[in-house]
Amino acid sequence: MSKGLKSQSHQVGALSSSNFEGPLLDFYKYLDRKLSPLLNT
Repeated sequence: MSKGLKSQSHQVGALSSSNFEGPLLDFYKYLDRKLSPLLNT
């Protein structure tokens, strides 16, 4: 993945179409809430 991010053709953009951005963000926030206590020990 890091090689792809450093490529000249890499473009910043949305993870998915706009109708899926909300659920993706909700999922990442959920993971953060659940995993943060476990990782910060």
